[in-house]
Amino acid sequence: MNITISNNHLTAVINPKGAELISLKNTAGKEFIWEGNPDFWASTRLCCFRLWVR
Repeated sequence: MNITISNNHLTAVINPKGAELISLKNTAGKEFIWEGNPDFWASTRLCCFRLWVR
């Protein structure tokens, strides 16, 4: 189950598995997070900070 938090300006939806921010909208409904269009990328998760430890 996703977690939704909001204030007078923004609404954020967070996937608790990995604390992934999946939506950030303003009061007008404009989405600021990429919605995962499979025509460009098959997944919404990018591994930007990979750490390899021995």
